[in-house]
Amino acid sequence: MNQFRLDTAIVLLATICLANFSADSLVAQIADFDRESLKVKDSLKLKSGSTLYGTIRSEGVGDDGRKFILFESEDGTIMKLDLARTIYRGKVKRINAVDQEYNEWVSKLKDDPNSHWEICDWLEKRPSGSVRFKRQIQFHLERIMELDPNDEKAKIALGFEFIRSEGRWVPKKQYYASLGYEKSGTSWKPKLQNRISAQHEINKSIEGEKKLAFRIWQKEANKKNPNIAALRNELFNICNEPAVPIIFAAARDEKSAVRRSMFIEAIGRVPCTAAQNALCVFAVEEEVIANRERALTLLSSEHFSKEGAVGFLRQYLAAAYQKGKRASSLGARTQIRRAAFAIGELGSSSAILPLVDAMITEHQVTPGEDPNRQQFEQNNRGEFTFGGGAAPVVQKFRNEEVVKALRKISEEDFGYNAAAWKAWYVHNHTHYDVRARR
Repeated sequence: MNQFRLDTAIVLLATICLANFSADSLVAQIADFDRESLKVKDSLKLKSGSTLYGTIRSEGVGDDGRKFILFESEDGTIMKLDLARTIYRGKVKRINAVDQEYNEWVSKLKDDPNSHWEICDWLEKRPSGSVRFKRQIQFHLERIMELDPNDEKAKIALGFEFIRSEGRWVPKKQYYASLGYEKSGTSWKPKLQNRISAQHEINKSIEGEKKLAFRIWQKEANKKNPNIAALRNELFNICNEPAVPIIFAAARDEKSAVRRSMFIEAIGRVPCTAAQNALCVFAVEEEVIANRERALTLLSSEHFSKEGAVGFLRQYLAAAYQKGKRASSLGARTQIRRAAFAIGELGSSSAILPLVDAMITEHQVTPGEDPNRQQFEQNNRGEFTFGGGAAPVVQKFRNEEVVKALRKISEEDFGYNAAAWKAWYVHNHTHYDVRARR
C-alpha cells in the first residue's frame, strides 16, 4: 500500500514537472523575438544607391582635409567613409529622441498583447508615425495576433476581413477580390469601374493629343498660300474616332465652305457612329448644296449603317416637325425638307409615319417675305428676330420634298392624303394574326 502511494506520488510529480517544462518552453518560444532588428538605426545613403544601417561612431576631418564618418554596421563592421565621395549628397540620418525612446522601450518591452498595443498606439501618435514606423507597427500587430489569435482589432488593423457566411477571417485583398473589386489608389472599386476610369483617362489623353494636333493643323491652314493637298492628307491622318467631335465642332463654326468640305470628307472616312451622326447633321444643316450632297453620298458608304442614319434623320425630322407644329420660323421647314430629301435618298420604311406627319406644317411668316428665304435681324440683346415691318402670321405649307421621299420609299403615290398614307402603312407594315376573331 505504501509502495503504491509512493509510485503514484512519483508519477504525479513527473507529470507536473513535464507540464511546467512544456509551458516554460512554449512561453520561451513565443517570447523569442528579435528586439534588435526592430530598433531604429542611423543610416547613410550611398552614391551607389544602397543604404547602410548601423551606428555613426564619430565624424571628423582627415589629414588630407577631407571629411569622413566612422560608421559601425549592423554586423559590427567598422568603416571609415569619405563623406563627399561615398555618401549621396550628405544623406546622413541620425536617430532622434523619439527613435531613442522607442529603442529603449522595445529593449524592455513585456511580450504580451497589451504591451504591444501600447507601443503601437504610441508610435502612431508620433509625427508621421504610421509612415515612419510602418515596419515596427506591422511587427507589433503581427505579434499580437501570435499571442492572441482572437484579437479582432489586430486582424482589422492588419487588413483582414471577416466573412460571416464562412465564419473566417481572410486578407482584405482576397476578400475584395472575391467580390470583384480591385485596389485603386487607397480605396477599392469594382474592376469594371476601374477599367472604365482607366479607359476614360486614356480617352482624355488621346483627346488632348488630337486637340493639339488639330490646333497645329489650323495654324498651318491659316497661313498664306497653304499646300491644300498636304493639309488634306494631314487632316485625314488626324481624323479618327476620338477626333471626330473636335473636327465636327470646328466645322460648325467654320465660315469657309471649302474648308468645311475638307472636314466633311475627313469625318466621312471614319467608321463610327459619331461620324455617321455628324454627316446626318451636315446633310440637313450645311448651307452649300455640294457639301450637303457629299455628306449624303458618304452616308451611303459600306462602313456606315443606312438604317442607323435614317434613324438619326427621322429623329431630326420629328424634332423639326415639332417646332413646325408650334408655328416656328421657316428655318424649321428648311430642315424638314432637307431631312426628307436625305431619307428619300437613303430609303427606309421606318421613316414613313414621321414623313406623313411632316407633309403639311405651320410656320410664322412676315407678310411679303419670301417663304424660301429666311430674314433675321439681331436686336441689342443678341436675340434673333424677324425683320421690321408687319407682324408675322401663321401659314400652312406643303412640303413637296416629304411627298417625294414617301413616293421613293413606298413606290406609291397618295399625294398629301395623310389618312391614305397611314392606312397603306398599317396594311403593309403591321403584323397581325390572321386567325383573330372578327
